[in-house]
Amino acid sequence: MNPEPVTLSTSAANAIEQIKIAKEIPLDFALRIDVKGNVSGCGGFGYKLGFDSKKDSDIEYFHQGVKILIDKKKVMFLMSLEVDYVNNEEEAGFYFDKKIKV
Repeated sequence: MNPEPVTLSTSAANAIEQIKIAKEIPLDFALRIDVKGNVSGCGGFGYKLGFDSKKDSDIEYFHQGVKILIDKKKVMFLMSLEVDYVNNEEEAGFYFDKKIKV
């Protein structure tokens, strides 16, 4: 198993750090990556980002200098996910790409 279920591009890591500073997120908080929607059925789901403190049910690791938290029960839904950030004249925001290995 990959020790880093979710990876961040350099631009995503930079944007996350800038948001933490701009929003004055406490230093002991980390980036929480989670799923939203119905993960148990066929309704589909998406991904969400936020800042939070570590809980007993979390795995914690660093990628691109960013501390990441993921609930152990959600890891299987997040494996091989890459988070990117785009900011240009046409769009700005985080993008999620599921890297499926064949």
